[in-house]
Amino acid sequence: MPRPTDVSIHDPLHQSPGYADLVMQGLRRWPDRVAVVDATGLTLTYEALEQRIWQFADVLATNGLRKGQGLAQLASNRIDGFVTMIAAMVLGARYTPLHPMGSLDDQRFILKDAEIAILVVDTIGFETRGRDLVDSARTVLSLGTCDYAADLVDIATSVTNPARLNASSPTDICWLTYTGGTTGQPKGVILTQANMAASCLISAAEWEWPEQINYLACSPISHAAGFLVAPTLLKGGTITLLPGFNPDRIIELIEGGINTLFLVPTMIYALLDHPGTQDADLSNLELLVYASAPMSPPRLRDALHLFGPVMMQCYGQTENIHLTVMRKSEHDILKQERFLSCGRAPAGMQTEILNEDNLPVPVGEIAEVCARGPSVMSGYWKQPEATQQTLDNGWLRTGDLGRKDEEGFIYLVDRAKDMIISGGFNVYPKEVENVLHSHPAVSNSAVIGAPDEKWGERVVAFVVRKTGETGSSDDLMELVKDKKGSVQVPKEIHFVNELPLTSLGKIDKQALRTGFWHNQERMVN
Repeated sequence: MPRPTDVSIHDPLHQSPGYADLVMQGLRRWPDRVAVVDATGLTLTYEALEQRIWQFADVLATNGLRKGQGLAQLASNRIDGFVTMIAAMVLGARYTPLHPMGSLDDQRFILKDAEIAILVVDTIGFETRGRDLVDSARTVLSLGTCDYAADLVDIATSVTNPARLNASSPTDICWLTYTGGTTGQPKGVILTQANMAASCLISAAEWEWPEQINYLACSPISHAAGFLVAPTLLKGGTITLLPGFNPDRIIELIEGGINTLFLVPTMIYALLDHPGTQDADLSNLELLVYASAPMSPPRLRDALHLFGPVMMQCYGQTENIHLTVMRKSEHDILKQERFLSCGRAPAGMQTEILNEDNLPVPVGEIAEVCARGPSVMSGYWKQPEATQQTLDNGWLRTGDLGRKDEEGFIYLVDRAKDMIISGGFNVYPKEVENVLHSHPAVSNSAVIGAPDEKWGERVVAFVVRKTGETGSSDDLMELVKDKKGSVQVPKEIHFVNELPLTSLGKIDKQALRTGFWHNQERMVN
């Protein structure tokens, strides 16, 4: 008989749950409660939401979606978008969200690279784009009526034996989402069912949720806002989905009972500056999670004054959303120096400041933020070299530079990578530079992030024209918008005769950035 130390952690006796298992378990707890409401007018109880997931899973299986295959979706915030996602996951399929603001070229690349079998297109807002993508997947289904795909909602019927559809396991690739790359090539981040389940359980345990959650998602649940959905369902809360950020509607919903919000700093700034906010009754709000980028300390003070002690910061990235958390009580107006911090590692995760040898550095010393734990990605899709570089000897190397104080609070000071966070969205300079270089008037370019009061960081490009060429800023901005989407368009383009170089002959982006960041307390915003 084996001793306890001989038992593998992968033994079925100690198997962790999968993400789909957790969601379905939550739906069975409170069958009569309202689970979710959206702007289409649809409202579903927990029991009705579970039934709809099985109905959609049956349609997907009938259309040939099998365990391990890929399903991608281009959808707004609506119930049936969430239903499609979970239906794919219970079948053991890989789910890939397409960014609602992504370019056609990027979306086509993702569909090909992720080997997508079924594409689901929400006809509300994406009918035309869906038509452009029909040749990029084996099968196309729609949410709503269109002339190029069968309506998944219309053909879904009752399922008599849902157990036959459940093929998911903790080791399945659950979520394959794409993030930009420093080389200009988007990378697919692999999160297994177990990774996603761990992320859900850490959020449920560590975040300071209201006793009865009424969560409003007004940014895409296909991305960061979606990580609050499963914990809300596990705790018996209600989710309201808005298709986009609308300050007037958000204020109205808070006054009507919404008590939980997820916002990126840019959205918080817009609410702070909105004329209707100051006179609104915001007393229902109990938790405001902000993430995707740091907040400026003066604006954080304004938010605490307006919303009260409800602010909670989550610092993470696509590869692992749980790097740190700064709790509501840690937003202490008497310790405002801490407003530059992103908090401490949540229970279940290790987040350290490590040198190049993966050794901790002394308190106060700057090095790379690294993490390990059950919610860290399993790797990059079909990119073993990038995986090995990022998952280095048991640690996720984030590319962010930071320091830790005596109490364990982490402070971000810069990025080792060139990534820019603008309006809560990641922008990789190399991708923008590749587009700029495709213009016949451009000889060379460099793209950096500069501090911005509204966007956190704005995209700034320095361009060297070819001799005799006169390409304009408007031409270049329109080209980037067409190839990469509006988020990545430079807000400034400076035409220069040459770019500064390092001693090794590389473009010296630090020199370009210094002119914008010289009076800042940190080189991220």
